Amino acid sequence: KDRCYAYQGDVCRSCFNSCPLIDEAIIMEGFQYPVIIEDACTGCGICEYVCVMEEPAIRIKKNY
Repeated sequence: KDRCYAYQGDVCRSCFNSCPLIDEAIIMEGFQYPVIIEDACTGCGICEYVCVMEEPAIRIKKNY
């Protein structure tokens, strides 16, 4: 959250808009804050790839 534009007060929906499971794996809380629903996420990594931050604010980690 400390690296995400949305949580810093800016408007950014890159991860949400690019997610193939839009409104399932990533939801927008209050129409501004992206929230990952881990049980619905497939781990495709698109959200990490499209993040506009120099170092992505979201990281996909393998969950073994």
